[in-house]
Amino acid sequence: MIHAQLSIRRMATMTSSSSLKIADVESDVAVMPASSGQRGLWLSGQMGDAENAYAVHALWEITGHLDHDRMVRAVQEVVDRHEALRTSFLWDGGLFQLIHDAAPAPAPALVTATAYVDDATCWEIVGQPWETASHPLMRVNVIRRSPMNHVLAVAMHHLICDGPSVQILIRDLVRAYVSPGTVQADQPALHFADYAAWEAEWLVGEEYARQRLDVHAEWATAPPAINFPLGWDAGAAGAEVVRTSRLAPELSRRIDQLARDLRVTIFTLMLTMFSAVLHRWTGDRTIVIGTPISLRESADLDQTIGLLINTVPISTAWDEEASFADVVQAVQRSAGRALERRRCPFDQLVYDLRPPRAHGRAPVFQTFFSAVPEAEGAPLWPGFAVRQLPPPPASPKFELSCNVTVGDVHVVHLTADPRRFSVPVLEIFQRHLRVVIETLVDDPTTTVDRLPLVAAGGPVLADMFGLDGLPDMYRFPLVTGTHGRFGGRA
Repeated sequence: MIHAQLSIRRMATMTSSSSLKIADVESDVAVMPASSGQRGLWLSGQMGDAENAYAVHALWEITGHLDHDRMVRAVQEVVDRHEALRTSFLWDGGLFQLIHDAAPAPAPALVTATAYVDDATCWEIVGQPWETASHPLMRVNVIRRSPMNHVLAVAMHHLICDGPSVQILIRDLVRAYVSPGTVQADQPALHFADYAAWEAEWLVGEEYARQRLDVHAEWATAPPAINFPLGWDAGAAGAEVVRTSRLAPELSRRIDQLARDLRVTIFTLMLTMFSAVLHRWTGDRTIVIGTPISLRESADLDQTIGLLINTVPISTAWDEEASFADVVQAVQRSAGRALERRRCPFDQLVYDLRPPRAHGRAPVFQTFFSAVPEAEGAPLWPGFAVRQLPPPPASPKFELSCNVTVGDVHVVHLTADPRRFSVPVLEIFQRHLRVVIETLVDDPTTTVDRLPLVAAGGPVLADMFGLDGLPDMYRFPLVTGTHGRFGGRA
């Protein structure tokens, strides 16, 4: 049903797109509206945000004999299958997608190294700026380290893809290389432009009007920016600060069991734990955290490459006398409301709220959280050994992000803006989060005013980390209540 609805709406939208400068658009180009997510991302780029912050890269080391000509044909077959890979953008009173009917694929650039190229250099090779008015917004590089060792580097602009799109692309690319012709013959049920056309109609309908009023009722005013007790060092701008910790298998199992006992998702549980530390650091009773949410509601979109993701804010309210178990139930309800309104564009919420802007600070929320299943890993490629290269630190999008990979062993990945968090300070936050997790799996009835951030009887933070240069605000044992911003201050 959704397939038929989207296809019909797409046809109607194509016939009504007459406001464009048609003389500038070739006859074999389909003109379609951009989605709300694409408009928000495009406008962010126009306001001077780092263009490369909106690129999605994936690099794989391939060991074996790689036929470059065969790879060229495989890339062309994948581009022929997915309209998003043949899309550019035009602004004419609004943002439009230009879908090119028969675009030549970006022939994989063969980079032959005269000496061994390390992983960091491979990432530098693919990190080139983009021009959204040109197509394709995808690049493929084959970096030849030796006759039997290559790096396949794929880069796409975020305007045409999301995280799942990368996995779809590499699966199709491997299939087209191994069995030529099979990918092109198996078209996706829906293309991204079908979704964008459906969304354009939904956004002028009664359901969206109702949901927008509901959002306005919940977010009557813009929440204040989070009150980090840290300065802002404009001179420290650069790549994000990163700290990753793998939780022990036993602790991971206990987290899973606690989620079952409280009847909440692991996403909700870990988000609330992250919020608890933010509350203890800031003293803010309301913590607003952004999170990504998938728009792939139909199985017909499972094989579609496109920006099928939205960002939603989730509010967590803290009462010093409430138990963690009570708070996590409230957060589950808040997350449920966000899920019900997942289609409401985040950029429209920002427009409605008109939050005060400060240079370098994101509107509505400055912290971000995600919890995703463990990635599929390297693709199965007969005849080759494949290893995915870990990405280097990127430009920060938020002041602090917590990304949890959910598996047999949960991995907590913290990234921070260096203008707000130095490496030593992020290490302190990382350890605080771990103590909170360990405390709450032991006793989820702990009230927030009794929630420790360091082990009971532990040394003050400056001594614990040997950080003589820390401001005085960190020189106290965080093991008692939070009366005032930091309870128990020495």
